[in-house]
Amino acid sequence: MIVIWKSQQLARILLPEATTLTALAPLLLAYRSDFALSMTNGLETSFGCAFLLCGLIALQRAWNEDHRYSEWTGLLYLVLAGLSRPELSVLYPLLVGIKIWNKERVNYRAAALYFLPFTIVGLFSLVFYHSLLPNTYFAKRVDVPTGLIYGGAYAMKYLMAPTVLVPGLFSLLCLGAAAARPARFNRIFFVTLALYLAF
Repeated sequence: MIVIWKSQQLARILLPEATTLTALAPLLLAYRSDFALSMTNGLETSFGCAFLLCGLIALQRAWNEDHRYSEWTGLLYLVLAGLSRPELSVLYPLLVGIKIWNKERVNYRAAALYFLPFTIVGLFSLVFYHSLLPNTYFAKRVDVPTGLIYGGAYAMKYLMAPTVLVPGLFSLLCLGAAAARPARFNRIFFVTLALYLAF
């Protein structure tokens, strides 16, 4: 429920004038069967998604001078998201990198402290398990040609599913609406999203 609620809050932030579109965001998210299944399977996905959305919302508000929100709050949420799902840990560095690229003010102390928990976990993993990589890496590792074939087939199957096509078209509509009136955070968010999806 937190993920659906926060998805509407983030949609309102990104598209403040498109009230109809933002009202549909949580419905389209709940419509996706893969989302519903991943939220009820008891794994870390729902936990990580909730922290990720809370972190993005807190950062956006802090970066837009809303003094009720602190960048440290957003940072804490994003650290918790990254500790629950390692691939989520790349989002904050991407956001900071884009702020540096845009010559915007960056809280370097917060950025440096962001890496502290991951450094501690990495050192523990290296000492205890003798590897920085999680065990799932070794369980799912295949050679590159096989990985490209399996990955391509998986991506096509995923992209052609009806529960992806409808929200996908909605996302394109949202991107068009956001591009028409690009706010500063929207540019940062959508560039970061594109880089994350490429990763």
